Amino acid sequence: MSAMSRRTLPAIVASLSLVLALAGPVASQDPNDPMPEVRQRLKAEAQRVEREFSDGRLAAYRLVQSNPERVAEAVGRLQELLSLIEKDRSLKPSRREQLLVTLQADVRELQARASRARGSRLPDLSNRAVRDDVRRTEQVQRDTGRQAQTEVQSRFDSMRKRLADARDLRNQTSDRFLGANQSIDQSAIPEGRDYVLPRDWAEKSLKRSPVTKLSPQEKAVLTALKKPISADFNDAAFSEVMDYLRKATGQEIVVDKQALDEVNVTYETPLKLHANKLTTRTVLKRLLGDLGLTYVLKDGTIFVTSVARAKEMVTTRTYYVGDLATIVDVRFGPVLSRIQAAQALATIVNLITSQIEPQGWNVNNPDAPGLIVYDPVTMTLIVRQTAEVHLMLGGTQ
Repeated sequence: MSAMSRRTLPAIVASLSLVLALAGPVASQDPNDPMPEVRQRLKAEAQRVEREFSDGRLAAYRLVQSNPERVAEAVGRLQELLSLIEKDRSLKPSRREQLLVTLQADVRELQARASRARGSRLPDLSNRAVRDDVRRTEQVQRDTGRQAQTEVQSRFDSMRKRLADARDLRNQTSDRFLGANQSIDQSAIPEGRDYVLPRDWAEKSLKRSPVTKLSPQEKAVLTALKKPISADFNDAAFSEVMDYLRKATGQEIVVDKQALDEVNVTYETPLKLHANKLTTRTVLKRLLGDLGLTYVLKDGTIFVTSVARAKEMVTTRTYYVGDLATIVDVRFGPVLSRIQAAQALATIVNLITSQIEPQGWNVNNPDAPGLIVYDPVTMTLIVRQTAEVHLMLGGTQ
């Protein structure tokens, strides 16, 4: 394996940042902008609601004027109109609040008229039973009044909160509009640097920080596999070669006896290899490959087993690449952004499969267990590989 194949994910990140920086020219915005039609429809809907508001109020008051006994019916119509205005989203928030306040005042006015009308028709109080009924009625009215007052206060508090929310929303919208204009103005200024990272690149990069750091034992194993050694084996027994490699690397090498039996290899099987300053990883792969064997990292040791068994020892982990694949820039249209994101992801995958254990990926070797897939929802690479490759990619879970 070449020196390039020993690079880990940080080197890949640096390469991809340069790829994103050298992306193609800015694309023009999509001319099929649906916003004018949407705004026109909202305007027409708002006009319709205004008409219903005016017509409904007029009809309610005319109903009371023509027949004072129909106050309850008029109040019901106003309450239906209140429900309509509360559910509407075509009106501006400030206008909607004005209409709601007006209708609530109308309801209170008509309810007051109904109370006055009832008071004008009080029965003769000379009868004691009638007086008792009147007292009970007055008590119910007082209780109802307190309840109504509580409801009014609750509505007032709710209205005040909605007004505050509307002001906050208006301020946020104004800030975003100003921010967008500033971004457009800045995009018109030619950039003097070689490349510019997105504003939220640092924040997104934190998601890629290793969740699990490499243990000292894992670091020692990876260092030992990178260490260059010289070897001259001429019909040396399998067990002698393993002992030599244990001493040369200072790491524990565990042999799977059942795997040896499956491929008809014994501890006495002779091995031949002449190596001068080759990495321990390369020496192991050459020695074991001739016997139908391979190795994996298991529990901080170098575990020698068969190729078939090694394929069953792969694990699946995810790697966040949102800061590398996502392009956020008001100068770019959505179509160009998706194309550039796809190109960036293809570059990431190609760098990984071509530089980190190339023969361990299914795209390069149909018999290899390694697979890599991108999940656009979580913006992560889903990688199925051996523990050694995962450690070379950074050791994140």
